[in-house]
This record gives sequence, structure tokens and C-alpha cells, in this order.
Amino acid sequence: MGGLAIAIAPTWAQVEMTPLVVAFSGKSGSGKSTISTSLADRLGWKRASFGGYVRRVAAERGLTESIESLQDLGAELVANGLAQFCRGVLEAANWRTGEPLIVDGVRHSEVLETLRALTAPSRVILVFVTVGEAERFARLQDRGMKDQSRLAKIESHSIERQVQDALRALADLVVDSGTSLERALETILARLR
Repeated sequence: MGGLAIAIAPTWAQVEMTPLVVAFSGKSGSGKSTISTSLADRLGWKRASFGGYVRRVAAERGLTESIESLQDLGAELVANGLAQFCRGVLEAANWRTGEPLIVDGVRHSEVLETLRALTAPSRVILVFVTVGEAERFARLQDRGMKDQSRLAKIESHSIERQVQDALRALADLVVDSGTSLERALETILARLR
């Protein structure tokens, strides 16, 4: 007996039952930390931060927290064991399998794939955050980055190479943080539904 199969879009309640991990990537100063923090607060989800984890390791080792030293430490952590590094970030957030999670600061496609493996069966959604270059540089200047040549050097580091091209191409959603924070959050929430 042949029947007609009808595809029904999942309801919000059904989507909520699927564990979600929303990961954020973007250049320094793009607004990814602001957006990821606001989204975690709005949803009441835990938030893991690669940058926060690297800063914590730097403090434990007595290292300076310059962007350059943090980049070098991040590269070392990746080289010394990608899965171990990602596990450390997840553990620092007290995340448990099946819980929803916001992850800030994905800088490598290999990190994204490792996160997918470590957080399975959760579905990982990658949000890439952009902003106009003038606004991004103004944000970085507010953080003490006064020299464009220093910024160019920082962006040529191995940690940054995949951010603009590879991760943007892998993103499930691209959000412009140059619009209002509320608009960026609503765009992300609409995608999660």
C-alpha cells in the first residue's frame, strides 16, 4: 500500500531536545565574544572560551598576556594535542555531554571537527562574526592596539590563517556585528529555531 510521505519541519520544542553547541569564529575585534556572551546569557547556557582558557594557562605559567604570547601559547596547545586542548576548554566550562553550549573563539577547522567529535551527539552550529574593517580596528584601538603594522603581524600568525577563509566557508551562519547586538542575536536565534 503506497502512501504519501510528508516532511514536517521540526517544532521549536523538538529542536530544543536536540543538544546544540553553537560555536563562534571571527577575526579579533569582530564582536564574537560580545555576541557569544550575550547569547549564552539570553539562553541560560554554559559558555566555553578558547581565549579564556589560553589566558588561564598563560597565567598559570606566569606568561605575559600580550596578543602575541597568547597566540604562541595557543599554537603550542594545538600542536601538543588538539583533543586535549579542546577537552580542557570544555572542562573549564563544566560542560557535560548532552548539555547545550556556547563556544567562543574557534580558530581552526581542525578544532571545529574535534569539537564535533567531543560533543557528539550534539549538533554543532558554527557562527562566523564579521564587522567592517574600520569599526574592527577602532574596537582594537580601544583595547590598546594602536599600530596597524602590529595588527598585520598578529593576523599573519598561524593561529589566524584559517579564520577568514576556511572557517567562514564552513560557517552555518554569518552575522555582521556592525548592526545592533539585538539584531545579531535575533538572527542567530532564528537560525537555531
